[in-house]
Amino acid sequence: MFRSTIVAITLLVFPATSLADDWPGARTATVFSEDGTHFVRVIPGESIGDLLGFQGSKRGAYAKALYYELQPDRSYRLAAELFLLNPVAPVDLLLSNSGYLIAFDNWHNVGYGKAVAIYGPDGIPVASWELDRLYEKTRLKSIAMSVSSRWWRC
Repeated sequence: MFRSTIVAITLLVFPATSLADDWPGARTATVFSEDGTHFVRVIPGESIGDLLGFQGSKRGAYAKALYYELQPDRSYRLAAELFLLNPVAPVDLLLSNSGYLIAFDNWHNVGYGKAVAIYGPDGIPVASWELDRLYEKTRLKSIAMSVSSRWWRC
């Protein structure tokens, strides 16, 4: 009894330093430009095996983006379709009024792989960066981490 009480108190007073992750399943996401002239629908990919910590899992198609443009009759027309640099899905998306898409991070692997990717209005990748291109090594080491992610945007 005494030993279990000591263990319980120790766990309460000195919580674990590593943060656990809780990720809901990746879902289809849609982002509109501020002026409504463009929108992009992102469909999650199936390549979980390409994520850090999931080697040996299923590999397949990466996330897919469907680019739409507003037409004179107020309908939207599919302008481009492409596979993103995300094995499953980006975590956040921004879309400019001119149709440039910025995708941040990877589902279940924030801060790993292509942390930032920019795509042109035609869907072609313009630029992408991993964290080691955005931060010096000493700064990278100070970024908060969890089991699967590096929380660089916090």
